[in-house]
Amino acid sequence: MGHPLKGWKRNPQVTTWCFDEAAAADCALYDDPDLYDKLPESTISYTKAAVLGHLGMSEASKQVMQASIEHKGRTALIGRDCTPSQIESIEKILFRK
Repeated sequence: MGHPLKGWKRNPQVTTWCFDEAAAADCALYDDPDLYDKLPESTISYTKAAVLGHLGMSEASKQVMQASIEHKGRTALIGRDCTPSQIESIEKILFRK
């Protein structure tokens, strides 16, 4: 948005970004629930969409219980609770010649 970042503070729940007072108007717009209706093509709308999209993607990736890996037409599902020996066995089957 063009506002210089003065610093940041982090605790386990939230990261607080510190900007100059000139950024107060953009912060108020960012928190407005009707932002997309009022300013659909503004930079602040794109910024908010990018931030919220990233947060949503991060949360969704934490909830994944298995990964699908494909190699030469073979597909394997590796679960979050698999042991290293199970993963090694799956890799041997998946990548065999």
